[in-house]
Amino acid sequence: MSGERRPDEATGRDVRPVAAVEAGAEAMASGAPVPEAKRRVGVYVCHCGGNISDYVDVERVASEALGEEAVVVARSPMFACSEAGQ
Repeated sequence: MSGERRPDEATGRDVRPVAAVEAGAEAMASGAPVPEAKRRVGVYVCHCGGNISDYVDVERVASEALGEEAVVVARSPMFACSEAGQ
């Protein structure tokens, strides 16, 4: 099983293979400490209807986050904490 990143067919973004992601999830579910190589991080940078995105380039923050080793998903929803964003 390789944890090497590869381009996602739908988005073109670099992602880890499913097997590597599932192995990390199993390790987390067991309660055992997760080795650095198996950690998975999701980054959600909310626009907050302009309260944040008027001052921060949230799309760029999400994009830059994908370059970090453990980040497997990065998104920038408009209203992450609202009922519509759930």
